[in-house]
Amino acid sequence: MKKLLLFIAATLFVTVMNAAVVDNGRCGSNLTWQLTDNGTLTISGEGLMDNFEWANSPWYSYGDDILRVVISERVTSIGVYAFAGCHSLESVKIPVSVTNISARAFYGCRSLKSIDIPRSVNSISERVFYGCSSLTNIEIPGSVMSIDDCAFYGCSLLENVEIPESVTSIGSSAFYNCRSLKTVMIPGSVTSIGSAAFYDCNSLVSVEIMEGITSIGGAAFADCNSLMGIKIPKSVTSIEAMAFYGCWSVEYIISMNSQPPHVSESWDSWTGINKNIPVYVPKESIGRYSSSDSWDYFTNFLPLEELGGDEPGGSAVEETEADGIALKITTRDGRIYCEEEFRIVNLAGQDVTAMNGELQGTYIVVSGDKAVKVVVD
Repeated sequence: MKKLLLFIAATLFVTVMNAAVVDNGRCGSNLTWQLTDNGTLTISGEGLMDNFEWANSPWYSYGDDILRVVISERVTSIGVYAFAGCHSLESVKIPVSVTNISARAFYGCRSLKSIDIPRSVNSISERVFYGCSSLTNIEIPGSVMSIDDCAFYGCSLLENVEIPESVTSIGSSAFYNCRSLKTVMIPGSVTSIGSAAFYDCNSLVSVEIMEGITSIGGAAFADCNSLMGIKIPKSVTSIEAMAFYGCWSVEYIISMNSQPPHVSESWDSWTGINKNIPVYVPKESIGRYSSSDSWDYFTNFLPLEELGGDEPGGSAVEETEADGIALKITTRDGRIYCEEEFRIVNLAGQDVTAMNGELQGTYIVVSGDKAVKVVVD
């Protein structure tokens, strides 16, 4: 067995050693690049990569030949337009020494399926993954503080995105035309959602907007025509024009604020939504909502208290195994919601939190020292 492993290792070593150099050069004050005929582009050295204009990186003419990019340790940045137009690029290795991935770095890399962003990176830059139409999954690390304009524009196969609590802003058109995106949880650390941020995400069934967000940008969820419900937290005070335009599958709206959030051009914001759906608001605020220019589009206002902690189409559970303090949990559409920070464990003891949105069966919700058994239909 050892001889076989040694033989395989030797074969791989010879294969790498036999890869012929196609071209090479400099790409920073202390950085060099090398492309071999097996499709590997290697960036070596220490420090910052140069920024480039469109179609002006030193390897741009080899865009259809580059299959993988390997960035060596001690490289600290990826330049503007660095790998834009590398249409055959399938994989990228980014070391933790990289702290900045510049705007448009992977613009139009339509064969890129996945990428690991190191925890050293603090922002998802403007148009950085624009048009990466084969990207199906991406993990945004807890070091990222902003998702900039058009960051994932046109990532039409992207199915799941978990936005960490470190993120404070989501830029305009950040997830525009991500037509396979099904669920999104927007943490309370985000204070504003940019205009058209989730425009035309027509597979999006549920959006959880956490307390802390103060404004929802224009056309933020326009044409999300699979969206079934809208829950607006108490902190939201303004909803810009066309925010929910064309969301014709919406079956209910919940607004937690006792003062009706201002809605710019309210007719356009709600166009496509059935005006007779139930709109749940605080009991004492029904009169304010029904007479508000922003909300009088709707005809069926109901007291929030009627929900009893549940949401339409879901089931609520309140129980615990510690301290006699209940966890408030809701299940709906294959997803578990909880008012406190939590993780999900299956009956085999495996953490399946990342699968939230695709659950079915019995699970344990763990929050601090509390644990609750939940059935997701």
